[in-house]
Parts: sequence; C-alpha cells; structure tokens
Amino acid sequence: MLRDKVCVHFNIAPEDLDFTLHTLIATMSEATIGTITRIAR
Repeated sequence: MLRDKVCVHFNIAPEDLDFTLHTLIATMSEATIGTITRIAR
C-alpha cells in the first residue's frame, strides 16, 4: 500500500523517451523512475 504517493505508468514511444524523462525530472524533481521495459508487439 502506498501512502501519500502516486504510481503512474506511461506508455511512451521510443523516440519520445529522452524528452519525456527530462521533462518529468525537470517538473517533479522528487519523482522516482523505476524500471523501463519495452512492450512486446
């Protein structure tokens, strides 16, 4: 159970990953980035 936390899953195109991570870190410096996995298609 998470308390006072939010867990978010993003579906990000590979070409947008760099921009998205930089934006997330700049916007929410307290954010923690977990495992990054590729979805099999």
